[in-house]
Amino acid sequence: MTEERNAVNPLLPPPPPQAPPAEAPESSPILGDAVSAHYGPPTPLYVSNPQGPQLPTWRVDTEPLVWVVGVHGGSGASTVAALLGEDAVELYRHLPIVPHGWAPPRVLLTARTHAAGLHYAAGVAAQWATGRTGIELLGLAVLDDGPRLPKELATEVTRVAGMVPALWHLPWCEEWRSSVEAPTDKLSRRTRKSLAAIWHTAEDARTTAASNHTNQGTTPERSSGARITPQTVS
Repeated sequence: MTEERNAVNPLLPPPPPQAPPAEAPESSPILGDAVSAHYGPPTPLYVSNPQGPQLPTWRVDTEPLVWVVGVHGGSGASTVAALLGEDAVELYRHLPIVPHGWAPPRVLLTARTHAAGLHYAAGVAAQWATGRTGIELLGLAVLDDGPRLPKELATEVTRVAGMVPALWHLPWCEEWRSSVEAPTDKLSRRTRKSLAAIWHTAEDARTTAASNHTNQGTTPERSSGARITPQTVS
């Protein structure tokens, strides 16, 4: 009775407006309604003999929030780095090596969902699993290579997802084919939510690394400028 009287009592203030429900991302043939998947190990398993293609390393002297590393040409790394913003830097199919005493560089791998892209992704994931890369792998972002993802390739993506800490799926965007720069106003809800989740994952990793260095009494040098030293190491 009290609620009924309050609902029609003109002397009472109106109830606050209800917040609109959050938009769910479009359903993914890989992830369903989830934004990300966490099937794989969060840290390397120290595999002794990795199989498949691997990436060379590159010495860097800066520490962006995240290094975006394509595991093959045309993986979408440039697009993802641009969409993540200025504190995300692409490293051109190399794994970064930072100076001694710095926190491990945070790396996001990118690959297309075609068979070759997933083959390269599996190889680099196995390389990380050796524990010898010195990176902190955030996960793998897979970008559709066409408007429809065949079931067998979706199954292969799920298999590769079991090799990395996290997986994000960025669906096909037709507008990206005809634009020099990826138009941000054409992003799907899934892409927007995936990019936000990647960013938050990287920020959480940076906060944890800073806390660990504080507890150890060391402070790694940090720089927001992306300078890459032209020296490769094997």
